[in-house]
Amino acid sequence: MYCYMQIKTGHIFALYAFDVGYEIDLQKTSQILKTELARKLSKRKIAPTYLQYQTPPLTIALGEYSFQITQIPMKAEVAAKVFDFGAISITYKIPFSSLLSDLNRYSTALLYDVNLGIEAKKFLDELFLKIKPAIKKPAVSEIVEDYFIFQVTEFEREIAAENLRRDYKVDIARALRFELGDISADEINESLKNPVSYYNNDLVITDWNVAFVYDRDYEDTVDVLEFLNVELVELRFNDSLLDKRLIELYDKLYESRRYFTYFFNPYDRTIRVISEIKIEVSALFEKIDNTIKLIGDIYLAKVYNLTSDRFHFDKWEKGIEKKLAAIESIYVILNNRLATIRAETLEGIIIILILVEIILGLARG
Repeated sequence: MYCYMQIKTGHIFALYAFDVGYEIDLQKTSQILKTELARKLSKRKIAPTYLQYQTPPLTIALGEYSFQITQIPMKAEVAAKVFDFGAISITYKIPFSSLLSDLNRYSTALLYDVNLGIEAKKFLDELFLKIKPAIKKPAVSEIVEDYFIFQVTEFEREIAAENLRRDYKVDIARALRFELGDISADEINESLKNPVSYYNNDLVITDWNVAFVYDRDYEDTVDVLEFLNVELVELRFNDSLLDKRLIELYDKLYESRRYFTYFFNPYDRTIRVISEIKIEVSALFEKIDNTIKLIGDIYLAKVYNLTSDRFHFDKWEKGIEKKLAAIESIYVILNNRLATIRAETLEGIIIILILVEIILGLARG
């Protein structure tokens, strides 16, 4: 028999990730803001020592922000996390309590009614102006990724993770799918698949835009989900950047410029741009891959892997790889075209020299 479950204490996390440049000097940023490096991931879940940030981001407190969700006053602690690979995450941490069955009202309001994203952009712009001298190639992208986490510290009564997922699956699924109405059994099963539990009384269920976290020691899980959201915005940003670059490079292929001297390369700038693109994208993904290490069959690694599947990271990465391959093919075509023009130029010079030799010979005769 269904009975209502009260969330006694918990938090809503609203995460907004932005790309702001190619690289951020965290030491210089720290000097500008006089802040401290973010704490390392703790080992509450008995993780090995390499489960850490290789380059810890900076966490910066931005103050409080008051607003309403479904006419209920809320107050959030706002913070920014600055990553060295050119990304910034703005986070709202909002204490709340409610019926579990009302969680979907909060999720839909966050997605459709509350303009936290607009305010996050204002917080970002203010921070960006302060730390701009520490950013290489500073530019705030229009692409933004949001993600919401409903974290429950304590219910009104103790409940095992298995029972919570079984007895309150409809309530959780409706929140994960931003659904106010009825939801089908297939949709419920899809949204709740691949849950993660470490102890009997904790549970993590992640979906494409929302996560449900039942855990007292929730900080590391939130850190991992925040990093995934940042990783997604970087994938989207680079995918969009490569689209623009490909259009520009294809235009170069169809240029009618055929003039050439042995000492002038009409494709020099284009080839240099292609090389820079390849280096920058490869270096970025190397940095992202090395930022956080979650290796092995452990709790946070499961959260990371299952959520990255939800985000379709493999499809984004394959799409970027195809575009990089297309850019590489343009590079090859331009080099081949350059070699052909160079060979034709040399042939022309040889022919001219032969003609000059013949003409001089005839003139002497």
